[in-house]
Amino acid sequence: LKELVGFGPPRKMPRKQNSKRDKVRLTVEQKQEALEAFALYDVDGSGEIDEHELLLAFKSLGFESKPSEIKKMVSLYDHDGNGV
Repeated sequence: LKELVGFGPPRKMPRKQNSKRDKVRLTVEQKQEALEAFALYDVDGSGEIDEHELLLAFKSLGFESKPSEIKKMVSLYDHDGNGV
């Protein structure tokens, strides 16, 4: 009965094998496009996107984010605490 209701022993899902073939490779043109897109939002040219620049980027992409939300998002990934 437990198996019929979904409470049976957990089934193991097959794991995806990681291989070098699975890596995404960008063309020179794609890399250049990514750099150009980054430069649009790196307003001060520092090579990093700070909270203010990220807020501007989100707004330009149509996302209405509050500064407090951006600050929280940055804090999740800002391991050294420098704000970028």
